Amino acid sequence: MNYETYHKLIELKGVQLFDSFGKARKLSSDEEEKVFEVLQYYRMGFPKVDAHIRIGLTFLTGKNFEEYLETFIRPLLIKGVPSAI
Repeated sequence: MNYETYHKLIELKGVQLFDSFGKARKLSSDEEEKVFEVLQYYRMGFPKVDAHIRIGLTFLTGKNFEEYLETFIRPLLIKGVPSAI
């Protein structure tokens, strides 16, 4: 899946991710919860895909952001990827 597919799936839940200029907008807590719900579903179904994790890093905050950041960065640090250090 590509990013656009995830954006459309989230829009089906009634959450507009981008403003009219195409910039990511600040989500309300209800909208963020819906985004987290959609991304979690695909995260469990496709654990090796990182597109949904990267979307989460863009739109989530607080504990949800921390969880997605750890999920994204830990494997890179374990592998010793230079750009992650």
